[in-house]
Amino acid sequence: MNTETRPLEARDLEAAAALAGPRRAEMLAHLRWCLHTIYAHTFVHLAGGQLRGWVSSLAFPGSATIRHLITAGGPRDLMVEYELLRYQQAHHANNGCSTVVYMAPPRKVSFLSSAGFQDREEYLLFQGGQFIQATHEEVELITPAHTLGLLHLDRQVSGQDRAPLLLEHRFAAQAWVQHGKVEGYLLPTLGRGLVVANTPTVGLELQRWLLPHQHEVLVPATNTAACEHLKERGYTGTIFGVRMEYGDPLAVDAGRLFGVGW
Repeated sequence: MNTETRPLEARDLEAAAALAGPRRAEMLAHLRWCLHTIYAHTFVHLAGGQLRGWVSSLAFPGSATIRHLITAGGPRDLMVEYELLRYQQAHHANNGCSTVVYMAPPRKVSFLSSAGFQDREEYLLFQGGQFIQATHEEVELITPAHTLGLLHLDRQVSGQDRAPLLLEHRFAAQAWVQHGKVEGYLLPTLGRGLVVANTPTVGLELQRWLLPHQHEVLVPATNTAACEHLKERGYTGTIFGVRMEYGDPLAVDAGRLFGVGW
C-alpha cells in the first residue's frame, strides 16, 4: 500500500478533523488556525490515498511543542503515529529545533518512550473544589510596559521562547506587579489557563482569578504548594498527562507553574 506523509493542505481539513470523532469541531478550528499561523506546523499521513492520521506542533526558537497526535484507529495506529513523529522531528531539526516536547496522555507514554522520548513529570487536573475569592490589589491587567517582564518570566520557567503564542493571548492577561517587576502572570484564554509565578503566594492568588471562570486547573505534580492547597480546598486531582521530551532537555521550573494551558 502506498503511503505518504506531507504538510497539511486546505483540502485535508474535513478528513483530518473527522478522525477526532466527538472533538471534530474543536479540531477543525485548531487545524484551520494552524494553516494560517506561521509558527504552527501540521503534517498528515495517508495510506492508499486515505488520510489516516495527523500531528500538529508549534515551533519556537530552538524547540517545538506537539499539540495533537490523532490517528484513525485500528491495528496500524502505532505505525502511523511513529511515521508522523519521525517526520515532524526531522522537520523541526532541519529548522533549528533541538527539542520536541509533548504533554502525552498516560496511555501513550510507553509508545513515546520507545520512539526516543524521555518522561519528565506528571501533570494533574484538579476539579470539583471551592476556591477562595481573590483579594490582592497587586494583580492588575497587563500593560505594554509589563509585556517584556511576562515574556522573560515565561522563558525562565518554561525553558522555551514562546513569545508569539503568549502575545496572541495577552489581551486578557493579568499580572502581579510589585515595585515595577512582574512577579507572576495569568493568561486565562490559553487553554485551561496559564499561571506562572515566582512564589506560591503569587501563584495561588493568580489561580483564584482563574478558577471562577475555568473551574479546573492543570498543574505539575511536583508543584507541592499548588497541589496541597487545591486538595485542602476540596479539589480532586487526576493524572492528565506526562510531559515528555525528545532531544535536548528543557530547563523547566515546574515549581513556578501554577496553571498549564495544555
